[in-house]
Amino acid sequence: MSESRSFERSFDSLQAIFDFTAEAFALQGIPGELRPTVDLVLEELFTNMVKYGRGGDGAVRIELSAVAAGVEVTMVDHGAARFDVTQAPDVDTGLPIEQRNPGGLGLHLVKRLVDSIEYQYRVEGRETLIRFKKTLARPEARPAKEERETKMLAIDFGAEGVVVITGRLDAAQCPTAQSFLDKVQGTVTMDCSRLEYISSAGLGVLLKTQKRLMAGSGKLRLSGINRHLQDIFQYSGFDQIFEIELAR
Repeated sequence: MSESRSFERSFDSLQAIFDFTAEAFALQGIPGELRPTVDLVLEELFTNMVKYGRGGDGAVRIELSAVAAGVEVTMVDHGAARFDVTQAPDVDTGLPIEQRNPGGLGLHLVKRLVDSIEYQYRVEGRETLIRFKKTLARPEARPAKEERETKMLAIDFGAEGVVVITGRLDAAQCPTAQSFLDKVQGTVTMDCSRLEYISSAGLGVLLKTQKRLMAGSGKLRLSGINRHLQDIFQYSGFDQIFEIELAR
């Protein structure tokens, strides 16, 4: 059994994609703890298609299929030039913060977060197919209960000046987060205990904020980081840029 849907090539389609994955996971009984990773990989690949898929103008089809202890996802794009995402160069995650930029980080993360990824290109029809698989690290683990609702981003000050961020920091929500963080000064703690998701675009917001604060002898601390977010920060090298406190 699989679930399939097509999406307009627009950044405005991201929320519809996330709603689709929530529905497909629930219908097929796919372990819910895999969904943040699947959403992140889909966001990075889809936004890459929108930004760099030269000549592509058709909808992008996404298909999700349950597999043993996980999920297989297929994306099909038509009319775009060949660009093998599996061959994208890695990011030097050891650079000091002043030399770090978020560019290229999305595909760097994709290759590290999935079990496998393949790229195919058919010249006739200029069809791009990307297929990836993600399974539980411990298949015997009991799947977490999946919530169908996709929470929007909320960011505000909490007790003692701590910044509390809730929901999902995807590309569509970055302007909201950036606008808020542009106003903070000094040394700031951000409570991420209710942050469910962050993409490379969201990492770019945090990087820009950290650079600005450090230039004024301040910094951004991150607390309540869950296991999924911890992996993102480690793979991106951001655990060397931020002071991080893991969730208890």
